[in-house]
Amino acid sequence: MSTFNSNQNDIIFVEGLNVPTRIGLLDWEKLTTQVLKMDIQVTHNITDASQSDDIKDTVNYASLCQCILDFCKIEDNDLLESLAEKICAQLFKSFDMSSIQLKISKIGIIPEASAVGIQIIRQSNQY
Repeated sequence: MSTFNSNQNDIIFVEGLNVPTRIGLLDWEKLTTQVLKMDIQVTHNITDASQSDDIKDTVNYASLCQCILDFCKIEDNDLLESLAEKICAQLFKSFDMSSIQLKISKIGIIPEASAVGIQIIRQSNQY
C-alpha cells in the first residue's frame, strides 16, 4: 500500500463524519440505513489560502463533507471497500488535492467490537 504523502502538502482533515447510507451483504443491512463514521485526511498545499485568506484557495471542508454525504445518499454498496474507492474517485474529481486517507467505520455490527472497518490511502495520480 502506498504511504500517505504529506511531505509537500498540508493536511486538511475531518474526524467523525456521520454518514447515513445503505451498505452491507446481509438482507437486513440492505433494507435499512446505517450510519457510518468517516475520518478523512486530504493533502493540499494551503500556502495560497494562508496568504489570500480566501476559501477558493483551499479545500473547503464543509464542501468536502457535503460531497461525501450527497454521494452516499445515492450509493448502495455491499462492501466498504467499494464504497471507499468510489468516494475517493468522487473527491478527486471534485477537489484539488494530492492524496486522500479515508477511514470508514461500521459501529455496533460486531457486538464484541466498538467498530469495524477499513482505511485506504489513495494518490491523485491513481485516478
